[in-house]
Amino acid sequence: MNKYIEELSKLLNVLSYQDKQDALNFYTEYLQDGDFKTYAECSEKLGTPQMLANKIIANYQSEHGDGYVRDKRNVSIVLIILLCIIAIPFLLTIISIIFSIFVTIFSVILSIIVTIFALGLSAIVILVVSFWLLFTNFWTGLFYLGLTLVTLGIVAILFEPAKWLVINLLLITKNFCKWSYNQIKNITEKIFR
Repeated sequence: MNKYIEELSKLLNVLSYQDKQDALNFYTEYLQDGDFKTYAECSEKLGTPQMLANKIIANYQSEHGDGYVRDKRNVSIVLIILLCIIAIPFLLTIISIIFSIFVTIFSVILSIIVTIFALGLSAIVILVVSFWLLFTNFWTGLFYLGLTLVTLGIVAILFEPAKWLVINLLLITKNFCKWSYNQIKNITEKIFR
């Protein structure tokens, strides 16, 4: 009987000291009054110490909400808070890196668009100048007209690859954002289960 009560005592550590002593005194008297001597007799009448402990804890939790101490959960919350405090510098670094990657991608996209726009605009300006120069200085005007055609050719050649690059950079960014969101969601779900 003593071994049974010792095991029960270890399992009731989640209760406050007074509630634990009350439960142990009650079941000790119950087993003594019933003249249960062996571990097997006690287990046969009351179930295993684990089963009885679960029953006692459930009763105390429903009757005395304040008498039940959730040690395991409290420790988990404290560990989560400590982990968050320790992880903040690393998270800030990761967020800064991700932000700089997005700024870089945006800058590349913007520079490609501005470059193609500038080339197209310069081609239009050179075209106007070349027509004016054709009537004042034929050979210079012809040179600038050729330069206009070369610039328009470069814009035409670069437009499709630039369009492809911009679209793919945006798709990669979108997919990376989705992946990051799913990873963060999975981690937070694992932490707060």
